[in-house]
Amino acid sequence: MTPQEALRRVIASCELPQVVLGWRQDPAVARTRLANLDALLDMAAQYEDACRGTRQAATISGMLLWLDRQAEAGEDALAQPGVDAVRVLTHHAAKGLEWPVVILTDLDKEVRNRLWGISTVSNQGVDAAAPLNDRFIRYWPWPFGKQASGIAVKDTIDASAIAQRYQAAALAEAQRLLYVSMTRPREMLVLALKQKAKSQHWLDSLDAPWLLDGDPGAVQTQLPNGKAVSSETLMVEPPAELAPPQTDATALYWPRPEPTAEKLPLLFNPSSVGASKGEVLDKVSFGERLHVNPGADWGVLGSAVHACLAASFTEQGTWLSETVVSRVLDGFQVRAHIDADALSTQIQAIHAWLESRWPGSKARAEVPVKTRLPNGQVINGRIDLLLETEHGFVLIDHKSSPFGEDKWSELVDTYQGQLNAYANAIAEASGKNVIEQWLLFPVAGGAVRCSPSHAKVTLRAVP
Repeated sequence: MTPQEALRRVIASCELPQVVLGWRQDPAVARTRLANLDALLDMAAQYEDACRGTRQAATISGMLLWLDRQAEAGEDALAQPGVDAVRVLTHHAAKGLEWPVVILTDLDKEVRNRLWGISTVSNQGVDAAAPLNDRFIRYWPWPFGKQASGIAVKDTIDASAIAQRYQAAALAEAQRLLYVSMTRPREMLVLALKQKAKSQHWLDSLDAPWLLDGDPGAVQTQLPNGKAVSSETLMVEPPAELAPPQTDATALYWPRPEPTAEKLPLLFNPSSVGASKGEVLDKVSFGERLHVNPGADWGVLGSAVHACLAASFTEQGTWLSETVVSRVLDGFQVRAHIDADALSTQIQAIHAWLESRWPGSKARAEVPVKTRLPNGQVINGRIDLLLETEHGFVLIDHKSSPFGEDKWSELVDTYQGQLNAYANAIAEASGKNVIEQWLLFPVAGGAVRCSPSHAKVTLRAVP
């Protein structure tokens, strides 16, 4: 998926529209939040367009970095739904927008220059062909802590030519920002002034005293060019206490509670089933216990023995020779740890046991099984050995464990859940029951019969 498609999938899968509607019981705010989700999707589309223009790959990680840059640059403006609402934002964020009424506040704040701190300096302006030419970073640290007045050195610096240049640049920037803000209203501009303020620094930068000369009750303000505009000067006092806004007590929407039942994975491998209590019904021994030299990787060794067993069923009645077994063990790089002749003899003993216990059965090795269970899960695995008899299936799972007979009961508990999962899958896929379940231990030279599961169990993945 493209980044925009992935974002749309996240919004839908997480039910974000319903979630944000439950954050506040206010229709106007709710519509704003929904509009912001749409605006986020629009920004994802802008990112993809930018990648197309520069012939770069559009990725999710790239979109996240791009969104960070938009936020740092103040280009991530909130959506503007058609609702009655008050927006509080800076002069910079107001660029390109307009409203019926605009109220300017904090006009008495001092216009701060960048004399102190970090700034960039260009003595000759910016040259597009050489943008870094004659440009440098200037840093004047503030050494006076929290003290801001009564410092002779500071007063001297403030009166210097370089300080005057910085102050003039700051005033020019304030004028530009005021131009942006004062041209945003369509119908009315309100200048909110503090009566006790000693100076209105921002308005003073305009050198327009007529803005402050209005008398209470006047209905016009005279402009320097002789024209007049409608105006009104009001003296207002804040209320002693502001009452909270009245909102409807009924929630617009509340997200559905998460179900308390465990969420099961769609695809399920029986080998990931956890331990389940099992019962040992029978034990048999065949051949002799195989000797394994020290230092063997039991995972790799088990895979090698498993491969030899599986190959032995490729032709009915024909078992692997010592030469073929040696070649398989060489392929797994475990030949130094187990004797090929002994393993070949053990495989023959296993075949003899199978034939004597289930004569005439049809053996199938490495049987893939995939079926949908009643709870909606899809089981997907591979059965080591499946014997088909006239009464049903015999399920046999190979384990390379070297433990002796005294430990087999513990192994049954460990793998009973896996056998039950396979048995359920076989019954669902074929309509025939598994009449016997066995764990086969080719290294230990034995097998154990487990209690079959006739119940339809619910499968769960191990955390």
